[in-house]
Amino acid sequence: MLPKLSLLFLWVVIVVFTTSSGGIAVMASDEEEVEKETDMDDLMTRLISWLRDGGGKFHDSLQIRREDPSDPTSRYGMFATEDIAEDEILIRLQRHQLLTEGKFKGELEWFQDGTIWCPTAYNLIYQMRDLGPEKSKFGPYIEYLLTQEQGQLPSHWSSKGKRLLLEVLAQNNNYHHSHTNHLDDLRPSYPVEYVHEDWVVGCRGSATDRFEQHAALMLLQRGWDDIMIPVYDMMSHRNGEWLNTKSNSVHNVEEPVTVSALKNIKKGDEIYTTYNHCKDCGNRVESGYGTPELLRDFGFVENYPQRWNLGKNAKFDLDRNEESGNLEVTWLAKKKRPSNQMIQWMQIQLERLRYFPIDDDERFPSQRIVDDICRHDFDTVPSTQTASPGIVVILEAEDIQNEALLSDPSAMVDAIVHVLEEKVSWKRVASDIRTLSPEPKEEAILTLIFEQGYVQVRTFPSAKYCAIDLHVWGGFQTTQDEIQDIVLKTIQSTSYQSYRIVAGGIFGLDSWKDDAANLGPRLPEHCHNQQKQDEEKVDTEKTESEAAKEKENQKEVKTLDNYANSMLQETLETIVDTNKDAVITVLCGPVEEDCAYATLLKDTLGYTNVVPLYACPYVTNEYAKDAVQQMKDCETEVYQTLRDATSDETGTDLIRAIVLDRSTTYIFGRIVYKVLSTYKARWFREAQELLAFSIIDNSEDQDWRRNLMERFRMDVIVFEPNFATETIFDFGSNNGKLEMGMTSSGDFRYTQKYLRAVANLESQFGVKGDVRDLRGGLYLYYEDWKPDPYYLPQDYDQTSPYEQYKSQVPMGFQTLFQLGPKNDKTKLATLETEQMIQYLRQAWIESMNVEGEKLVFHSYPIGSGFVVSSTMITKSLDSTTIIGGSCMVVFDGNKLLNVNLFTYDENRDVHKDFAGAILSGMKMKQLEVKLRDMQPRGYGKVLSFRSDLDPYTNKELPTKDDRVLPHWVQFDNDSPFQTEIHTKSECSRDRGCTLFE
Repeated sequence: MLPKLSLLFLWVVIVVFTTSSGGIAVMASDEEEVEKETDMDDLMTRLISWLRDGGGKFHDSLQIRREDPSDPTSRYGMFATEDIAEDEILIRLQRHQLLTEGKFKGELEWFQDGTIWCPTAYNLIYQMRDLGPEKSKFGPYIEYLLTQEQGQLPSHWSSKGKRLLLEVLAQNNNYHHSHTNHLDDLRPSYPVEYVHEDWVVGCRGSATDRFEQHAALMLLQRGWDDIMIPVYDMMSHRNGEWLNTKSNSVHNVEEPVTVSALKNIKKGDEIYTTYNHCKDCGNRVESGYGTPELLRDFGFVENYPQRWNLGKNAKFDLDRNEESGNLEVTWLAKKKRPSNQMIQWMQIQLERLRYFPIDDDERFPSQRIVDDICRHDFDTVPSTQTASPGIVVILEAEDIQNEALLSDPSAMVDAIVHVLEEKVSWKRVASDIRTLSPEPKEEAILTLIFEQGYVQVRTFPSAKYCAIDLHVWGGFQTTQDEIQDIVLKTIQSTSYQSYRIVAGGIFGLDSWKDDAANLGPRLPEHCHNQQKQDEEKVDTEKTESEAAKEKENQKEVKTLDNYANSMLQETLETIVDTNKDAVITVLCGPVEEDCAYATLLKDTLGYTNVVPLYACPYVTNEYAKDAVQQMKDCETEVYQTLRDATSDETGTDLIRAIVLDRSTTYIFGRIVYKVLSTYKARWFREAQELLAFSIIDNSEDQDWRRNLMERFRMDVIVFEPNFATETIFDFGSNNGKLEMGMTSSGDFRYTQKYLRAVANLESQFGVKGDVRDLRGGLYLYYEDWKPDPYYLPQDYDQTSPYEQYKSQVPMGFQTLFQLGPKNDKTKLATLETEQMIQYLRQAWIESMNVEGEKLVFHSYPIGSGFVVSSTMITKSLDSTTIIGGSCMVVFDGNKLLNVNLFTYDENRDVHKDFAGAILSGMKMKQLEVKLRDMQPRGYGKVLSFRSDLDPYTNKELPTKDDRVLPHWVQFDNDSPFQTEIHTKSECSRDRGCTLFE
């Protein structure tokens, strides 16, 4: 579950966001890079001088620069140029250097409180636009703020960007509405509303001036509530072990703002602060404020560790293990996993995101993906070699029946060479055999080098087992599975397990173009026939096109109003019952003559109980001085109109449908919704059939209609059967698009009726309807409902997994290292075989303390690179164990080293030191371990390391029946699956054992 969980949020990040994490954003075109770089460096120098000249402090060992000075596109950050001791002051600002409310303090009489501190926001706009860097006392800081790109926060994205984010979060109908108590959406709540709700409404700011909006959001993004702190706000955010600063409270007006080192900081370290675990962060720690909220409020996706709060006890930290590279989850809600309901919800979200639409025109992307694959020219081979891939197959061959080959290493080498040359045309380069002793049936290491790859076999005759490695870098016309099967059949292995590791290959092979053509995905068979099929359709399409044109000329010319009227009529006739006395409420505009839907319902469709609600003409501006009283008066009028037109005594006059006329307004929609939700018990009953209908065009000011449809679904009638649907009809470039939004309750057959209505409209309009959304309500409550039984581990039959656990016999330990340069531009083309042998010899000696004369080395030039093998196999002084192993090094001739290290003894530190010794010997600071894969080698379907089977006795492998029991082997005394498990006298609870008589 956990890897999938991380994929879910990774998917969200990939779809909606591409901003780097927590840095200072500066963008420039290629032509302006050098000039911009110089200007920004100069600006940082002047800003630091401004800070110091005003009585502040900026540590002499701090520098503001790009993360990678050689990369002009990398982000800016703050870095240490020398070591800095714990508690040293890094930055100090006097109170007069903080940007606060300024001249707007106390001037906004209407302002109370809010997410955006309005007086400071207006002062920031004044400093940036009216005064500018030349006149403002914050000159360099204002100049820096003016370089910041607009649209960094989701609330300032384009309409399409907002809509995409809301769809990803399953909040696409909550444009002006935040709800956090439902499991229908992903966090954060309130994701894109800051501009409208907090700036336009809360601060009475401009709804059209993007500069003002950008400045207000910059206060939210960079400020501490009502304060902006120059330079301090340039520190990047990161929690966990990376956090290395602390500060006093910025709201303590009696002392300057002081930022100091939380711990010793090394030269070159980036300076990090925290945006959600700080002293002035309020209840952000307790509330679970984390990665989604940081995206909403600061405009970036934080680096690991991340904090996620999905509600319902699903609060956890997500971190990456620096050694293994794996993601690790720590549950924070009393250290418990989430409920089954929450796990099911997360699985639903994963499934939803897996089939998320690629763009607005493809709601279900599967066919588009297939089409894109068919259009992709996979068969194109580059003119020059740019990559050299390879595959390492780890193969455990057990129950080998050909004992003659096991007893005779030379015969096994000849057999494998012969079959690979004959069956797959591999070309032998050399082979090498190292045995424990000249006696037959002794362990041996066989190395076979081919132009297309190498095969290394470690034989264990007494166990009828071979540990085989296949490293393939050429001849990809034959698959690894085919090569594996050939080897297994040759040695007559009847039981095996295998897996693959992607590795590097070798440049400069004669066959590289053929290999490139055989690598990667292949076009499906139907794609090869696509061109032929398209050609066959040309004549048919021409004929159909001519017929369509003739039909189009005969078709009645319709306007969007005609289409909208047809949608309403079809909806009422197909979905709503045929009772013409049903109460239908129509929300109209302020002018009676303009309410087209009310006229249509009464005069054309013959409904006798139509209740038109006309917008109150005196409510035109919800922010006017008397708007509150005017809206209350309007609510009273609406209530009286509905009360007079319906009866709550018999229940026969309950509202059956609510229709939004195209002339009604956003303010009036809010008023009617408040009346209906406040007095819903008067006009609505549980399980009552109710339909809300609205037509929405593509205008940006029409989003409130979707929101109102969603409010009916979630707040008025919330339980099943409850449906909300969105359907778009595209009438072409001349007419545009119309969206038909509906919310239905109480009708279990709504889906069938809805699909029938859409089909009828498609036939009538001659265009296809695009079903954008179909959602349900909350599950019905059943008082006597009983959940499924909760099963414990002992309720399951653990016999088979326990038997497999006992069958494991680890015989060795293997690590595959892939070494490469930190900088992709660095190459190792000058590396020679003799140098590599010297590095390997030193690594063996330093890491394993072996005698150099017992090591055997061979080198084989292949293509532009080479292969070096080194082996050592001998017995310990007491002749009880085998020591040594083998190491295969493949240099691709460019910049990648593949190191395959096997030892008979399991010691992770030795393997780690081995790779470190190679890096140290090469004396290349730019070289690093790119990838590392560790695995046990053995038989009995081995999956566990030797240390896992007995972590307290790592010298000798315990017998199968004498091992520590795994923690998951837990049976109650009365369990039907209790097995006979040998009791160990030394076993105890603190060792994780479970005892049985």
